[in-house]
Amino acid sequence: MSNFDTAVMLAGGKAKRFEFDKQLLHLQKDSQYANVLPTLNQNFDEVLVVTSKPKLYDDLNVKTIQDIFPQKGPLSGIHAALSFSKSEYAYIIACDMPNIDIDYINYMKQRLISTGADACVTRFADRIEPFHAFYSKNALKTIEEDLLADLCSIKHLLRKINTLYISEEEARQFTPDWSLFQNINF
Repeated sequence: MSNFDTAVMLAGGKAKRFEFDKQLLHLQKDSQYANVLPTLNQNFDEVLVVTSKPKLYDDLNVKTIQDIFPQKGPLSGIHAALSFSKSEYAYIIACDMPNIDIDYINYMKQRLISTGADACVTRFADRIEPFHAFYSKNALKTIEEDLLADLCSIKHLLRKINTLYISEEEARQFTPDWSLFQNINF
């Protein structure tokens, strides 16, 4: 098993706050989101999409998977991603994030290689950015325990596992305007 060959886009949200399904943005050629999956395909050997609508991705070079624990939010998507990933670590991005930076991804990889942490996420002031992040299969047991106990908070999980936090100062070297972490909810 290689360490960093898998990227995952979580596209399983319920779209409660919007009148459209955000994952459709990736399928529109003129959308600013249309470059995310091709960029992932160019830089990772395996690209997974966690979705309840796999037919949407039939014409794309991705493998679709579904939550093993449905209706439990993004933590369930991370669980499915790690369960099906061929890599020890999976890079996770949300479907409503249009920006990607391979240099930042490589920076996180290097930091993980030197620390062996179970996750690598970025801090923004006192918050964390749970996407544009890496998670390890080492966290699967803890994630599953949390999901079975209806503890569906990524932040709660990150406090329980060996998490490497990239400081805001470090991250701003790659994304001075923080656009890397911008999403449609911004």
